[in-house]
Amino acid sequence: MAVYYASKSYVLSFTRGLARELRGSGVTATVLSPGPVRTAFWASAGAQQTGLLRWLPSMDAGAVAASGLRAMRAGRASVVPGLINKVVAFLGTLPPARISVEVNRLLLR
Repeated sequence: MAVYYASKSYVLSFTRGLARELRGSGVTATVLSPGPVRTAFWASAGAQQTGLLRWLPSMDAGAVAASGLRAMRAGRASVVPGLINKVVAFLGTLPPARISVEVNRLLLR
């Protein structure tokens, strides 16, 4: 899971930077941060019984895709679909990294 989350962090940072560099060119870049989505991913990762999935509702894949498409068409650099996911994403930016990593560890148990 460490590689998975590190990769997600890279893609988020890279896309935001790329979107800024492309500003005004007519080309956009949008990163989608969906949170839990009802797919087979969690079972494949062996994480279907984690706190994350017990405490946070999973979104429908179609709704997530539609949210991403709307954001892309609007030229937004980043989108987090769903109110609960937005709140969780915001809360993750508040504590120091050491605390955030520990909270993530607990959510993925």
